[in-house]
Amino acid sequence: MSIDVTMTDVHAFLQQVERLLNKGSTLAKQFNYPEQEPERWEATDRKLGQKYPALLATKRVRARRRAQGKLNAALVRYKHIAVLLIRPGKDDCGILEAEKPEKGISKELVFQTSPMLAFRMGKIERKKKVTPATTSVRKHKLKIKIKKTQHYTVYLSKRCKKELKQYYEHIITTQCYKYVRDEFSGLTKSIGGYSGVNKDKYELRRFIVKTGRKHGRTWNQDDFPIDISRRSKSIKPE
Repeated sequence: MSIDVTMTDVHAFLQQVERLLNKGSTLAKQFNYPEQEPERWEATDRKLGQKYPALLATKRVRARRRAQGKLNAALVRYKHIAVLLIRPGKDDCGILEAEKPEKGISKELVFQTSPMLAFRMGKIERKKKVTPATTSVRKHKLKIKIKKTQHYTVYLSKRCKKELKQYYEHIITTQCYKYVRDEFSGLTKSIGGYSGVNKDKYELRRFIVKTGRKHGRTWNQDDFPIDISRRSKSIKPE
């Protein structure tokens, strides 16, 4: 069974979902298994494989179908959180009997990975410089065009950011600078370096500095360094 169920690290899981979405997959369904019954998770995987036969295809069959432009499906799971992703094709051939792929994400994906942290998948705009290929001596006079594209990335959920701001507002009024800095540093190292998450880190840092100044703390943004390294984990090929 070619179901990606070996995601023991939350960032490997997030990267796999992000990668499949950016390669053209479409969300069909998100599942939350019974969190308190881990012994039933593998049995649920097998039931989903019976319900969605495309998940049972071998790696070679999936590669052949992808080359032919046909539909493919994958199930990615981290503990009790599972996501069924479909890559649309010109012909589903009855592979997914219960569902047909929709265009884009039908609803926001939110993954509650711990009591304090929740991530969501969303789009972000990327700007890329495009220089026309030429061998002309007037190459320096060519205008460089900016191409805008959108891709999926990982953000902190809105509720998670709100709760983090409430937490930092509390410790700013009750703890010293070193404690606040260490808490923020630990957070930035634990939530990865995705494009969307990095934007959230800078937003939280601005909030901490602004709130600190309201309470008489003479802090600057440089006092709270941000770790933006992605720390990529090894993930399975599609």
